[in-house]
Amino acid sequence: MVISLADRVKDAAVILGMAGALLVTSASPHIRAAGFGAWVIGNSCWICVGRASGDHHLILLFGFYLVTALIGLWRAGGMI
Repeated sequence: MVISLADRVKDAAVILGMAGALLVTSASPHIRAAGFGAWVIGNSCWICVGRASGDHHLILLFGFYLVTALIGLWRAGGMI
């Protein structure tokens, strides 16, 4: 069985999204920042999937999520 690149990107996006959700619940600002960082990467993956498939709804939704994750990363003391 061959796993496509698109499926690998989707797998990574799901794992990063779930990891981010767990990490942002931390009391530690550094761990919360890591959660937002995971979301930034995961949301970017979903945007790539949306672009590859021509799904503008996916691009719009995860583009919005990407912006909010970047704001969260900045507010958590991340690297922006």
